Amino acid sequence: LDLDRAQFQVERRGRVDESDHYYATYPAADPSGRVVLFGWVRKFPPKRGWNGCLGVPRRLWLDAAGDLCSEPVAEIAALRTRETVHPARPLSALPVCRPLPADAKCLSAACRTAP
Repeated sequence: LDLDRAQFQVERRGRVDESDHYYATYPAADPSGRVVLFGWVRKFPPKRGWNGCLGVPRRLWLDAAGDLCSEPVAEIAALRTRETVHPARPLSALPVCRPLPADAKCLSAACRTAP
């Protein structure tokens, strides 16, 4: 960023999220200097009466090579109260629906791939 000329030179290009579902991002620094990225998630199935929600806030940083990295902020862990493990199944283009517990207030998912 050249403030004297009011110019920004792109040095590297990349994506914070590989999908086109995460957009309208807004980075903010917390009092400790940690950069937190907020973004909107869209493209949910139609005819639900809504089509988007605020995504999980992500911590942003540059690694030693200067690559942009992100992960959910650590505070999200406090929302997890129990874990439900579903049996492994192959992925396909079709959606996978699982019932949520009646008292569920939040949902996070993790996927693991076999080598």
